[in-house]
Amino acid sequence: MGAVHIEILDSYFLHEKKASAGFVHQLAVYFSARVQERLVLARSLLIEGQRESVGDHLHALKNAFLNVGALDAADDCQELENQVGRLSTGEILSRLNGLECSSVQIQNELRDIISSRS
Repeated sequence: MGAVHIEILDSYFLHEKKASAGFVHQLAVYFSARVQERLVLARSLLIEGQRESVGDHLHALKNAFLNVGALDAADDCQELENQVGRLSTGEILSRLNGLECSSVQIQNELRDIISSRS
């Protein structure tokens, strides 16, 4: 898996330096909590066989990724949401793990932004 590029934050907040370290910290905390919550719920519902509800959580994950400008990860969420009824449980879990890896990369990038502003 390649590096996740945060397009919106990179272009608007990084180069123009409009976001304070405090704002980026709040965004990082919110993003991390929201993504972890949705991943846990999606996995639990998948194991319980509630695939439609998994799709709802994938939609929320997509929005969380969009909020930080992670467009590729948001696209991955949308693709998985569209295919959740057709994929095996193992394939869905594998893709959820990939989304979790993307979220960790984004969190690291947000931490780098915070460090550069402190």
